[in-house]
Amino acid sequence: MLFGALVGQARWSSTAHHFGAIEEDSGRVECRFVVYNDTQEPMAIVSARTTCGCTLSDYPRESFAPGDSAVVVVTFDPAGRPGQFTKYINVETTGTPSKTRLTITGTVIGSEATVAQRFPVEFGPLRLVHDPVMLGEVTGDRVRSVYTEGYNRSAYTLQVAVGQAPKWVQVNVAPAAVAPGNQAQIIFYIDPQKCPLYGLVEDSITLIVNGVERPLGFTLNRKEDFSGLSEQQRADAPVAVLGQRRVDLGKIDRHGGIIRAVATMENRGKDKLIIRRVYADSEAITASVKAITLKRGKSAEIVIEVDPSRLNGALLNQRLTIITNDPFNPVQHLRIVGTF
Repeated sequence: MLFGALVGQARWSSTAHHFGAIEEDSGRVECRFVVYNDTQEPMAIVSARTTCGCTLSDYPRESFAPGDSAVVVVTFDPAGRPGQFTKYINVETTGTPSKTRLTITGTVIGSEATVAQRFPVEFGPLRLVHDPVMLGEVTGDRVRSVYTEGYNRSAYTLQVAVGQAPKWVQVNVAPAAVAPGNQAQIIFYIDPQKCPLYGLVEDSITLIVNGVERPLGFTLNRKEDFSGLSEQQRADAPVAVLGQRRVDLGKIDRHGGIIRAVATMENRGKDKLIIRRVYADSEAITASVKAITLKRGKSAEIVIEVDPSRLNGALLNQRLTIITNDPFNPVQHLRIVGTF
């Protein structure tokens, strides 16, 4: 007890402060934390380090006498930081305990300029980062989770729920009740085994905000995982070879009706070649394959149909994507060209 009195005890009036809701445009806010010297020896604050550049601390550098107190002033800058925040200030004193963590919390109501920059998509009263949401690459058969964020800049709490979604996508919203100035995460759980398509996939879910339904699009790129193949499997793998890399339709009459062309793909490997998908970048072009599975040495016809009336510009220059189970060249492209 005598040693504790000599070293000194640091007693804090509080170690946490909640600012509540702060308007971003209102400027910096500050709070004060008081530490008391309850001993019979002088005490000093050695340091007060913050964990973020938006938070500053100030404190007296001189020691304070027994029975006296010192104040740590903490300043928070809300500029460019809409949403909830939690910041820490690590204080070291000559007393016991020598280290104390102070915490400040609150919610920044973002300005229109900041919200428009970080959440540019207006989704009713909810602001979003993206629409459609870019989910990136999905490789193999493992479930993958990807999230995007929303922000409530309205003056009332938003209830956000998920309506319809594809069977191979599960979507959760956390929190479901988004208070003014707060953010929510929209989390996509993707099950590739249930996804019917390879390559670029474009689809949508229904997001319900305060009872109003709106579609929210998303895109992803599904790829087959060949990383687990053995050396023998690679040696025996199928090899997909296009008969040509370019289909030239020549002079096109925009009102002349559907134009048909044929390309070929051959399997020059040992195992069976599976044509996973054939699709074009343009809705004016459709393609179908007469044989999905090809044995060694066999070929398949890719039938291409072009609707000139749905094309714009003076030139036709579109890409047809062919996806197979060829581990060395799973994605190949066929260029379709012509002039009007």
